Amino acid sequence: MSELSSEHIEKRRKDLVEQLGVFIEMKDDLPPMAGRILAHLIMESEHGVTFDELVETLQASKSTISTNLNLLVKLNRIDYYTKSGERKRYYRITPFHFRERIEMLLENWQKEREIHIKLMEFKLACNAKLVNNGDDKAYDCRIHTGYLNFLDGMIKLVEEFQVTLSNTIS
Repeated sequence: MSELSSEHIEKRRKDLVEQLGVFIEMKDDLPPMAGRILAHLIMESEHGVTFDELVETLQASKSTISTNLNLLVKLNRIDYYTKSGERKRYYRITPFHFRERIEMLLENWQKEREIHIKLMEFKLACNAKLVNNGDDKAYDCRIHTGYLNFLDGMIKLVEEFQVTLSNTIS
């Protein structure tokens, strides 16, 4: 396999940041530049990125970068640190960004699971009454059973991943 050129690597990095940025923008209802900033910070998560680096890399005005950085800090999606003896701020994804997103996802799935259990219990109770009355128009609960199995599997996987994540985030 041939070695990748630095130009190819940089183009691939930019394409991935753009794809992730658009996804974040749409999923979280953020301005396009905020999505691109988050995507860039996810890509560069180990080091932090300065304001000037964001302006240069994302090819945006200082005003646009500043406005969107302030928004993301206010939303607690990013934070910054400084290095001793420097005035520059190094922006990064908040250390618990992924943990918080996973906890929110898990909470939503658990709530949805509870609702589907109630729906299925209701339909089964109605089915019992319908059968007793000689009615053959029973509810079909297979979709709920299948979906509950899916949710149970996803919840288990997410809980296992939370343990892994807890071991990597200090």
